[in-house]
Amino acid sequence: MEITTRLDPIYTDKIAAIQRQTHQDLSQVIGRAIDLYYQTLEISTPNALELFQAAGLVGCMDTDPSIPYQTVIHEYLEQKQERNQG
Repeated sequence: MEITTRLDPIYTDKIAAIQRQTHQDLSQVIGRAIDLYYQTLEISTPNALELFQAAGLVGCMDTDPSIPYQTVIHEYLEQKQERNQG
């Protein structure tokens, strides 16, 4: 991506100082600045556990952990179907 912009002299001086210290080109300095700013905004994508927790699906079944989850789900769905038919 190519970006053209005008900066106040204070920012151009700061960029020049950063480049002298780090020996990075302008693209690297701007990229690093964007990365740091992005981190401060705490923009994140929730992982699977967070999504399940938000949906109330973590810890929602009271069962013996030694029983395979497929068996528990199958039994739950059978009971639900029986309630809906009865």
